[in-house]
Formats: sequence, structure tokens, C-alpha cells
Amino acid sequence: MVVLVCVSLTSLAQLASAQILAVTSNGDINAGTTWDGGVAPTAGDTNLWGTSNFTVRTGTQTWEGQELIVQTGGRLGTNTAGPTLTMNGDLTLDGGTIKNLNNLNFTIDLQGNTLNLNSGTLDSGDLNPDRDLRIQNAVLAGNGTIAVEGGDAAAANRSDFIFENTVDTSAFTGTLTALFRTRLFLPEVPVEDASFGINVGGSGGISLANNLAVMSAQFNNFIVPAGSYSQSDLLGLGVNVNRFIGAGSGILTVVSGLAGDFDLDGDVNGSDFLQWQRDTSIGDLADWQADYGQGLPSAATAITAVPEPTSLLTPSIALCLTLPRRSRWTQQIHRKQLRIAWTYHLG
Repeated sequence: MVVLVCVSLTSLAQLASAQILAVTSNGDINAGTTWDGGVAPTAGDTNLWGTSNFTVRTGTQTWEGQELIVQTGGRLGTNTAGPTLTMNGDLTLDGGTIKNLNNLNFTIDLQGNTLNLNSGTLDSGDLNPDRDLRIQNAVLAGNGTIAVEGGDAAAANRSDFIFENTVDTSAFTGTLTALFRTRLFLPEVPVEDASFGINVGGSGGISLANNLAVMSAQFNNFIVPAGSYSQSDLLGLGVNVNRFIGAGSGILTVVSGLAGDFDLDGDVNGSDFLQWQRDTSIGDLADWQADYGQGLPSAATAITAVPEPTSLLTPSIALCLTLPRRSRWTQQIHRKQLRIAWTYHLG
């Protein structure tokens, strides 16, 4: 018996790193010295740029180019009060950090382009209050587990990370974790657009000012069963009141709520077994066995057969191509992405 799991990990450009033009200097995102003495990308630039430590140093800056990639060890931040970064291309978080380093709002306007969330951290404030980070006019994509952090030690001073109502989340199939001194605000998400999971705990919180539909939800390690809940309903289930910001009149709808959904992507399949293999403390394998095959298939996974839960898995790798949803208003074709398909031969 064969199980095929096709997981979108990263873009073709990130797999073929030689195609990324890395910038080795640190500094102002639009300064020539940052670009090794050259100039920042201009309109029509088709290169893929990997970051070092870029800083937005003026009130409003515009970045040109096809894509800016915040890689592991890199950072995109601000060193001025209340700046706005306008993106005329896509922005990809791929292991690095997007961070508000000043004490007023930092706004990133994608202008309808894509914010790819593959891995890394979104930091609304460097352990200080009132350092909010806002994302607007964006299409979210990717399937990473993204840490949303910020704020200081006092719960009242948790800074805000805000995905504004102009953000389309329907192509993001990963998980947003708010576990460390931040308050997460999300746009209204109807049930038909549910695509990602949330994990809230520790000193993190979330606003239910809007109706929010997610594939899965977890509060302080409590997995919320599938269903629709008001904030008072969730408190009745034992969710700590400190997990919420204000009264919150919105409804949280959980599409999956499956105990065996260890990667919180809304269904139970081979990728959840891999997650359990990496960290057996994440849950009970019996839950995975009981829930296998349940849930709605996400855009990141496809399964062609149901394995015996106790079978041994031998992975082999295949490649498949897909065209992602286009992020620009112009509806032009975006570059191709690779998906890695794991084929499991079960004994």
C-alpha cells in the first residue's frame, strides 16, 4: 500500500538558493551601501533578494523588485517612529524575523502582493509596550508554523500584531502561534475560507472582535473541538480569560478540532505522524490512529490511501510543480513553486 503526501515547503527560488541575490551588508533598505555599494531594486526588477538586516529608516519607504526574502539570521525592521513600508513585490518570511524596533506602529503595505509565511518570527515589539506591527493589503500564503511575539513582561503591555481586514488569509495553511507577550488580531474569516490553525497560550492573547473560522484552535494545550463558539462559550470550556483581548463579540468556528491533528492544519494524515515522530510529547498516537483520514484536506496536502497506523514508513522523495495563486492586482502569473511529495511504502 502506498500513501502520497504532497507538502508545499518553499518556493523554487528558495530551493535553488543560487537564484537568490543575497545582500551581505546591514542598513537602510533603500541605501546603496546596504546593497554592497549598488542601488536598491528599481521598478521592473525581477530578481529574488535575500536579506541581511534591513531597516526602514524614514517615514515611508517603497521597495521595488519581485520578491524580498527574510532568511534565517536576517531581519526586516524599523529604526524610526511610525514608518510604513510599501511593497511593490512579494515578501517572504523564510526563517528570519520581521520586527518593530521602535515605539510606534510599523505598517507593511503589500499592495495586494503575497506575504509568504514559511517559517520564522513576527515580532510586534522588542519586549516593550506600544510597538505594534500591522500588515495590510496582503495575500497570506505558505504553510509554516509562525511565532507571533512581542510586548513586555506585564500582560497589560502586550504589544499588538495586527492583520488588518484587507488581508486575505485563505491561501495560508500553516499555524499562527501567539505564546509570548503579544496580542494577535486577525481579519474576519468566513467558514468557507478557513485554512490555518491558531495556537494561543503562555503570555499570548487573541482578539475575537471579528468572526474567525480556522481549521484548528488550541488554547494552553487544550484542543478546541469542532464547532462554533462565542468567547463566553470558550471560557465555559475552561479557556483562560487572559487569552482574550476585551469582550470580543465575534464567533470562533473550528472546522477540524481533531486530537490527532498534531500539525494543526485541519486534517489527520501522514504529516501528523511525522510531527509525532519528531516530538512524541505533542500528543497520543492513539488519537492519530482514531482520527486518521478525518478533516478537510488543505491546499498543502493530498493523500491517496489510508495506512495501517502501526505500519513502518519508508520515505522516498518526488517532486511536483504547482502554480500558486497570484498575489498582484494585475493577475500576472507568479513564478512556479516546488512541492515535495513524500511517498511512504508501508509494510
